[in-house]
Amino acid sequence: DGSGRRYVTYSYESERCTGEVYQGECMGTSTRRVSYAALTMSSLSQFRTNTERERMAEQGRVREVNVLWLLTASAPEGMSGDVRKSLK
Repeated sequence: DGSGRRYVTYSYESERCTGEVYQGECMGTSTRRVSYAALTMSSLSQFRTNTERERMAEQGRVREVNVLWLLTASAPEGMSGDVRKSLK
């Protein structure tokens, strides 16, 4: 994105069979879904206020943690285009 943050994204399709599967064929009702996932990492300050952050910076103390963000979404196959647009 514009801030230089990098993302890892992937998607996959799955099919669910509500009945038995015989020789690779679903004998019940079959539904298809498309799933998406996105990962990114960012650094966050653990200070509660800007005043606290400034005071600690004067003392040379920094409290930042790296946070891994994960977003997952799933939709029926016909709606997957709308989900993909929403994630971008």
